[in-house]
Amino acid sequence: MSGEDRVAQLLGLEVGASEEALRGGAEAKIAALGLERPALFDTSDVGEEDPRELLWWLLRMAPASGRAPAAPTGEDATHVKTLRALLQTRPAADATYLQMPVDPASTLARARQVAAHLAERPGPVVAVGDDDATTLALALLGVKEELHVVDLDPRLRAWLEAAGRELGATIHTHAVDVFEDAAPAALVGRCAAAITDPIRSFEATLAFLELGAACLGDAGRLFWADHPDWNLELEVVLRALGDRGLVLERVEEALHRYPLEERMFPDLEGKAAALGVDARWLRELVASVSGWTHLYVLGASPER
Repeated sequence: MSGEDRVAQLLGLEVGASEEALRGGAEAKIAALGLERPALFDTSDVGEEDPRELLWWLLRMAPASGRAPAAPTGEDATHVKTLRALLQTRPAADATYLQMPVDPASTLARARQVAAHLAERPGPVVAVGDDDATTLALALLGVKEELHVVDLDPRLRAWLEAAGRELGATIHTHAVDVFEDAAPAALVGRCAAAITDPIRSFEATLAFLELGAACLGDAGRLFWADHPDWNLELEVVLRALGDRGLVLERVEEALHRYPLEERMFPDLEGKAAALGVDARWLRELVASVSGWTHLYVLGASPER
């Protein structure tokens, strides 16, 4: 059964439903379950983790999850195959660093956006966190600019350096805590592109973005992965960036897919009971849905 059909059945729709129908079905399910936008929840009677937030998010992600991603072809298919092989040796995602990597095709799609910018505006690149291995994808695409990664995870930094060498590229890594440290002095004001897929809350997102922005030269661009249904403070972040002289140039919608696994969501039985839904249905929803983010591209305001 296709991804669209699995999602359709879970939403109580007929097989073959369009993405528009899936969107309507998801909203109907949200309404039937009484799930308001999480910012409106009364959390006085729940602990730190509210299962309603998870279910609302899964249902909001469901319509795009029914879309079968186009299989890469030609050179891209070769690059994705190479990238997937490299990723087999990547350190396991660590909840300490809130890592949830995208799939290889998404990494390559992001890298192509960055590479297109670099073709017009060459210069060093910095990834503020890179468990998605965007720097490796840039190396696969033949980008010859300096490739830098700032990341707190020593396992990831060592792996990126070693994997870069396998591709004949040098990945320069820097141990940086975005909440405590300034941008490396050697990068400040030098980079043509900064890339980040940050933690999704106002202060955390802004910390990642501000460090990346500090590295940009005048013609640099900030490539930021996020989604308004995942980061409920995204619009506030955009306004804060505007106050800092950055303007949104474009949005590449649903560019990144984040595969989900049941192990990411402990005690689904308990969550289902708290939500008043069938545990098997909730498990199947997790198995059928992916996380998605857009790519936001920002540049310096002309008045900056």
